[in-house]
Amino acid sequence: MTNKAIASVLLSATMVFAQGPGAFAQPGGWGGFGGEFAGGRSIVTGAPYSAVEVRQFTEQLADGNTINRTSETVLYRSTTGSTREEVTVTPPAGSGGAAYKVITISDVVAGKRYVLDSSTMTYHTMRIPTASASAARRGRGNGQARPAAPAAGAAARPGRGGTAATRADLGSQMKNGVLASGARTTVVTPAGRVGNAQPITRTTETWYCVDLKRAVEIKVSDPVHGDSTTELTNIVRSEPSADLFTVPAGYTEKNIRGGRGNFARGGRQGTA
Repeated sequence: MTNKAIASVLLSATMVFAQGPGAFAQPGGWGGFGGEFAGGRSIVTGAPYSAVEVRQFTEQLADGNTINRTSETVLYRSTTGSTREEVTVTPPAGSGGAAYKVITISDVVAGKRYVLDSSTMTYHTMRIPTASASAARRGRGNGQARPAAPAAGAAARPGRGGTAATRADLGSQMKNGVLASGARTTVVTPAGRVGNAQPITRTTETWYCVDLKRAVEIKVSDPVHGDSTTELTNIVRSEPSADLFTVPAGYTEKNIRGGRGNFARGGRQGTA
């Protein structure tokens, strides 16, 4: 992986620092994604788990053709709020390249994030907020609470760009071994708002597990951008090994050119 590619991964990681990798929704959201998909910055403690996040995307083209993509991410979260995300990168067929892993570890106790590249056995470091600092900020009341979602069956409320949104309570169900509460949000863009001849309806169905403090399934039906499903599978509600949240021996720390001083300099050998 090139320095440019690693820098891109780090930039993305900065934007999604939150409950842990893949923590893609918060309860009570109004028609949008919370947590990491929205760049949320809350650190979740006291809810350890490991799981595999599976994302499936389908886009229907005008000529009847379809585009289907599936990706998997292995996730871990410790009781202290530290997280680990493992993504397997498979080079294009015929390139001769072997599959490798990009691993992102967010140590919220030390206040560091590490991005590891198994193909080069190197890693990069950046600073992040610690759990204690985030708790202090919340205690000072710097954050603003989101407006509560309306009760199921309430009249549609105006949204951005003239859209109208409604929310329906779906009750509680077991989802991949955990109890989750569901809600469906429907957003309608009126005809003519974006040059559309007919109204455009987008629905988001979110299932949130209070025990895990995150969504375990989200289904999106979007006629413009395609349909997608994101769900947690193979959920294990126990403390992951502490070794998963440290840089393994044998990795060399590398600097990223053009960094802002957040990245470690030089090429130290060993763990952070």
